[in-house]
Amino acid sequence: MFRNVARPVLAIFPLLMAIVLVLVSGEPWLLIMGVVSVCAFDAWRIGFIGAIFVTMLFALAHFPPAHLMTEGDLSPAVQTALFGGAALVIFTVIRCAMIFPSKADDRMRFAAAIVDNMPAMGWSLNGKGEYTYTNKAVQNYVTGNERQADLDDWKNAIPLVHPADVEQTFGRLVECLASGEDFVTDCRIQGHDGSYRWFRAVARAARGAKGDITGWYGTSVDIHEQKLVEEALRESERELRQLVDAIPALIWCATPEGEPFYANKQVKAFAGIAIGDLEVPNKTRLREALDVTVHPDDRIRVGDAMMRSFSTGTSFAEIYRLRRHDGMFRWVDSRLAPQCDDTGKIIRWYGVLIDIDESKQAEEALRASERQLQLLVDTVPVMVWCASASGEPTYINRRLNDYAGIRAEKVDQARFDRNQQIDRLIHPDDRERFRRALVESFALGRPFTLRYRHMRHDGHYRWADSRSEPLRDGDGRLLQWYTVITDIDDETRMQEELRSAHERLASASKAASLSELTASIAHEVNQPLASIVASSQACEHWLKADPPNITRAIANVGRITRDANLAADIIRRIRVLFFRTSETRTPVSINELVLDVCRLMENELAVNAIQIRTGPDDGLPSVIGDRIQLQQVLVNLIRNGIDAMERMPPEERVLEIGSRLIAGNRISVEVRDQGSGMEDPHMIFEAFYSTKANGKGIGLAICRSIIEAHDGEIRAENGENGGAVFTFTLPISNPGQDRRDVA
Repeated sequence: MFRNVARPVLAIFPLLMAIVLVLVSGEPWLLIMGVVSVCAFDAWRIGFIGAIFVTMLFALAHFPPAHLMTEGDLSPAVQTALFGGAALVIFTVIRCAMIFPSKADDRMRFAAAIVDNMPAMGWSLNGKGEYTYTNKAVQNYVTGNERQADLDDWKNAIPLVHPADVEQTFGRLVECLASGEDFVTDCRIQGHDGSYRWFRAVARAARGAKGDITGWYGTSVDIHEQKLVEEALRESERELRQLVDAIPALIWCATPEGEPFYANKQVKAFAGIAIGDLEVPNKTRLREALDVTVHPDDRIRVGDAMMRSFSTGTSFAEIYRLRRHDGMFRWVDSRLAPQCDDTGKIIRWYGVLIDIDESKQAEEALRASERQLQLLVDTVPVMVWCASASGEPTYINRRLNDYAGIRAEKVDQARFDRNQQIDRLIHPDDRERFRRALVESFALGRPFTLRYRHMRHDGHYRWADSRSEPLRDGDGRLLQWYTVITDIDDETRMQEELRSAHERLASASKAASLSELTASIAHEVNQPLASIVASSQACEHWLKADPPNITRAIANVGRITRDANLAADIIRRIRVLFFRTSETRTPVSINELVLDVCRLMENELAVNAIQIRTGPDDGLPSVIGDRIQLQQVLVNLIRNGIDAMERMPPEERVLEIGSRLIAGNRISVEVRDQGSGMEDPHMIFEAFYSTKANGKGIGLAICRSIIEAHDGEIRAENGENGGAVFTFTLPISNPGQDRRDVA
């Protein structure tokens, strides 16, 4: 009973009891024992020894040894000792009762210490749901100190719970109080600082001997960080799901047994079905998916391979056709792989399908192109073989196989024994030359070109032309060699025959050149001779006049002399042109040359009513050439223009001559008429080709010979507005010379 008495009462209780004994017994020394006991409240041993000492002291004081020896009566002493001993026993019992609690009290204090110091909020309710106890954690969280929280009833805790969690939390508590089921819930509880934290509340009912609920004992564990982590995981899962749904691929998951349980949005968009659509009685979802989506020609193969993967735990990889929502089948690349735990046990399967229909079609097109190329390579009328970077053959086309008599089974042998094939197929006289050139080409990576005699399958050697080119990558590394062999035996024989024919025609060519020379002389000398005849007739006319006009006659004689010299120069230069002999060339001004030719032909131009317009570019550099030959070119071009405009009305007979500097180092001269143009400008410069009724086809051929002999070019074309345009270009005498120097 002393365990439930307050500590101050227990401290003074021995003194009060000593006073009562003093009043009963009349022994004042007992009061001293009570005082000693109070002073030694926390040191029971000291109080016990003090009580014995006081008892002995007063026993000796009342009954000294001398008195006992003289009186011989021990009864008072024994009574005193017994009374003091009894008092001593009473005080000792009281002291032990005060100082030593029971083992049950120790367990209670130990349990209370555990509850108050555990890292969770502990609490208890009676059978009615009223709070009977809250530990220090509750008090610290709710009040911020160890002050007892005002939580008499569970309803008083409602304001502490987050409004969003009140209905779920206390609704469940009411159900558990009524049913006696364990109470478990997660909710947010407000702390003394006003913030909410997540707690997991768990409580269990305590029952009496009859099974009735006597109370509830529960804890509330702080799971705020765990909740934050879970929320972060959920957010991460949502993002991952969004990512999986956004990936341009069909992704699905299956149980360890192979039953699909998840498919991303791309599966629904592609196939038009969801996982729930695969629920068919007496049929697995996987089998239904295979029957509904896989092409009939691929279904058995894909199903067997997938079942084999599920049974063996190996990865699955197949390419097959999958039905799209519109009924069209498209090629997909399907992959399936297992996820295993730490023990190696499969916990789920992950699958992905990638639409490769376009690449499959491109692959088919590439195969078709490859077949077409193979057919082309085998059909092309040349022999083709390929070699590795080291020069070992890797491919021989069908034509080379047929030509050289190489059978398919010997291709590999040829690949590894190139020298044997050279010894067998190349003519002995060309063998070493071929081998040396081929080895050098492969070693240095340079193209290979060689003519040699190659043995045909019938044992005959025929001339062949072989050309090899290396294939390199972007970094210049040699990857492969491509070689083309062309049978040129017939061509070689024809060239030999052609060479003999050329020799036979050499003499005929000389005769033809002599004929051409004769025709050229006749054509070019005709103009000076005509002028000589005209001047002779004029001279005769002036001499027969009465009186004779000697002055005019002498002038005509001078023209006769000039024209005769011109004819001689023409003959000499034609001979130089045809026989390719050297002739001294001098700087010639093109503008002056044009003016001289116009003056020379002014009579002929006037007779044919031709208007001539010149448009020279001032300050043109000079050219190096034969003045007479260049003058002859202009005369021929002007005369062709006169003939072309013969049938034109006189007012439309306009001949234009222009000159200009082009490309910085060449002079262009253009002669344009207003005639009817040319039928074939490309043939106009061929010898003996003429569009005139009485033309010989020599003049323009001579013009081309002269211009080309001067390192120039001449061309003819029809004008945009009609007529013909003749243009020739000549290099200037000094490329560094500009207009200012000439001027």
